[in-house]
Amino acid sequence: MANPSNFQTTRYYGPQVENTKFDFHNLYLHQIFSGPNPTQEKIVDGNSASHFGETAVNNWEIYDGVGTGAKLVARAQGMHMNASSWYTSFNMVFVDGRFKGSTLQIMGASIDEESEWAIVGGTGEFAFARGVVDKKVHANINGGQIQELTISGICLMKSNQPIVTKIGPWGKQGKRAHDIDDKPERLLSVRVRHGDVLDGIAFSYINTSGHTRTTDLFGFGGGSETTINLGPSEYVMQVSGTTNVQGEISSLTLVTNLKPYGPFGKPAGTSFSAPVPANSRVVGFFGSSGASFPCMNSIGVYLVS
Repeated sequence: MANPSNFQTTRYYGPQVENTKFDFHNLYLHQIFSGPNPTQEKIVDGNSASHFGETAVNNWEIYDGVGTGAKLVARAQGMHMNASSWYTSFNMVFVDGRFKGSTLQIMGASIDEESEWAIVGGTGEFAFARGVVDKKVHANINGGQIQELTISGICLMKSNQPIVTKIGPWGKQGKRAHDIDDKPERLLSVRVRHGDVLDGIAFSYINTSGHTRTTDLFGFGGGSETTINLGPSEYVMQVSGTTNVQGEISSLTLVTNLKPYGPFGKPAGTSFSAPVPANSRVVGFFGSSGASFPCMNSIGVYLVS
């Protein structure tokens, strides 16, 4: 056992700096080393038996899911070499969505199928980033493998804080008001109850303090249920629907930067559409429901820009 006196930790009271915490889940790195479209190339041969010293450059692709609908969100551009275990160093360059052009600098050794890499820096949205990338083999495929990544870290908070605004609501004011008591910054998922009308809606979000929140159901739990889980780089850019003569939200449609969801309910009556500027995104909802039949009577949205 190592001498404990060789390893000391001391509390350090340095200057206070505001940080942003980031957590990315369900990202999938494609390491393809053979076939018609490899994502790495060997540049130095190593020992023929142990591969010691073998070195390759990589341009691995990272997707926000698996299957044909997955979207390319970043590339892992760098190199890896065999030094008993595989040592890897690369820039994770984001190519889509809010983080496009920003990078994370990542390095570490792959000792087991489940291991960690360190985040040692970053640029753009991730300036001065530090944290950990947990990785594990998701699947072995022809010519390579897919690794699942979970990324957690902190970086310097940008000086320009997000501006959160409310627009709407649309529809007829109901007896029961529904709202949240903080400011949302990122929408994570939306749960919709629907049948002939929009029966109810709930959602999960990250607020401007970095905490995850989940609302109670606005409205009631009638009809069928649909849950929309947004990808790491997916955001809602359009909200539209219809109101019927009874003053109820008869349908609701959400459109993200990837695809539309809905309509939920039955489109009938007067149409409405939330005016979302190009530099904004929908991050939450508010509204009202009826008393005797508590479906959604009105709905509005939170925007962040």
